[in-house]
Order: sequence, then C-alpha cells, then structure tokens
Amino acid sequence: MGYYIINLNNNNEYDYIERSGIIDVDDLKKSPKVFIHQGKTLVEKVKSTINNPKFFSEEVKKAIQNMNCKIGEEVNIHILSSKAKYLDGLYRICHIKDDIKNERIIIKEFHDARSAKFSALYNVLRKEMVRGGISINKEKKQTYIPYDLLDKFVEAVNIVNEKVISNKYDLTTYHLYNLDREDNWDKIRTDDGTYNLFNKVEWKENNTVNSI
Repeated sequence: MGYYIINLNNNNEYDYIERSGIIDVDDLKKSPKVFIHQGKTLVEKVKSTINNPKFFSEEVKKAIQNMNCKIGEEVNIHILSSKAKYLDGLYRICHIKDDIKNERIIIKEFHDARSAKFSALYNVLRKEMVRGGISINKEKKQTYIPYDLLDKFVEAVNIVNEKVISNKYDLTTYHLYNLDREDNWDKIRTDDGTYNLFNKVEWKENNTVNSI
C-alpha cells in the first residue's frame, strides 16, 4: 500500500479544518489538498472524570498521571500527544476505558462516532507496545491490558509522545486510489446534520514510508 508524506510546513498540501466542504468521495479523490478534520473542542476544555471511582480505579488513575502527554478525560479517555491542541485524530494516540471489574483497560483507536474515526498515532503505539513486551492481536480492533502491565503501556505511550516531540515521525495519508475503501476516509457529521468528507492520516516512523 502506498502513502504520500504530508509536509505540515506547506499549507498547499493540507488543510486542517472543521469543514472540508466536500460531500462526495470522488471530489475528495480529485482534490489537490489533503483535508484533515479539526475538532472544535480544545483538549484543556474537556471535563475531568479521573477522580470518579465509578469510572477509574486507583491503578489506572496512577497510570494516567504517569503519562507525559495530554489527556481528554472522559469515561473513554483520549490519550493525545503533548502537541495536541484539539480533541481530534491528528495527534491522538488512542482511547482507553477502565474495565474495573476485570482489572484491565480496553484500548481502541477511536470511540465517538461523531468525532474523527482514527487516531493518527495508534499504529506506532501498537508497535511500541510489542517492542515493550505487550502481546496484541493485529486482527482485533481493541486490545486488553491487565493492570499488571500498565507500566509497560505507559512506557509505550511516553515513547510515542517523545518521538512526536523529537520529529521522529512523518505524517502520511493513503495513496488516492485507496480512497475506494470507505475505511480509508472520514465522514464527519456537522451541527446542521450534513456530512463532510476528510482524509485519514497516520504518523509513521521516519524512513519507513514507501511513497509512490
């Protein structure tokens, strides 16, 4: 599968906006720009529920506090790079939910059906988890981490965040012919009930992108 590298310092190559104005996938394919959905909610404005024992155990609360990144603290927590400004997919690492009954957390790429349906740092997180000794099933959409492996998970998250800060990743998007697959583009509902289409993007380690 081919990717294009997106140069974030060149505004001619991408638009990071709330609305793309594109409602048809053929128009998305023809566009000379990459459109990335920008959330409306600032990360700092998200209401915190981390101190609610109904949703978070002490083990998970401690793990979250040891992450060197930004947290959108809802029932399903957004874990974001410290470079994130908005609650969206561009700098999101993953979503987690505390499964207190089974003493584990549930990790997913995204949760809310109205928000961006991707986390651009999710796949590099999974690679760091494997490197750190956490087993994952690549075929499953979610991963279960028992409490006794939370330290390894936190370490993987912090490594990803540090690599973002150190510019160790390139931002990429799928080559245009792959937009024939619906899961390779994003459909975002606007406040008036209409839908706009956006490209999905993904961070990849430098020198690992096979551009076409």
